[in-house]
Amino acid sequence: MDSRSAAHRSLDHTIIQYVLRHQKSAWPLSMRQALSEVRKAQPECRLSDRQLIDLIAAAAIERNAGVHFDVDTRRQTNASPA
Repeated sequence: MDSRSAAHRSLDHTIIQYVLRHQKSAWPLSMRQALSEVRKAQPECRLSDRQLIDLIAAAAIERNAGVHFDVDTRRQTNASPA
């Protein structure tokens, strides 16, 4: 098993756990807050904000959680620096 696949599984786990913790809220899941929390938990993640938001939103939607797209990523194209 290579370290990249382990890193992806860890990121997926972090995202799913975040969504599950917030899924029962009456409020939609804030992408801004989710992005911040996932970045804190996974500081080595090199995905761009847009890529990470796409993963978070997909996990939330798969679990029937409401999503609030409160982050503007239109100008961002590159991954975060290490």
